[in-house]
Amino acid sequence: MKIIAAQDLMNGTWSVSEFVEPLKNGGIICYPDGNSYRLAVDAENEKAITRLLQAKKRFSKRPSLMIIPDKKCLNTYIQNMPLSAQKVVD
Repeated sequence: MKIIAAQDLMNGTWSVSEFVEPLKNGGIICYPDGNSYRLAVDAENEKAITRLLQAKKRFSKRPSLMIIPDKKCLNTYIQNMPLSAQKVVD
């Protein structure tokens, strides 16, 4: 697991490749988000997702946060979005 410290992010003493390389290789990254840290994996790597769920001690049926760059990406990951969710997205 690659951990990026909040101080490194604020000081600019890290590079994007520190995030990209572990993700490409199915790794888990840990990064600061406000007052807590988040874990992240490549959403298209099934082994990485399994490792993340195991690390978080989650069952695959429970939802997890997914960060995407824009609304167009939703169709890649969601097949049937409920109307109530569509209203929130719009």
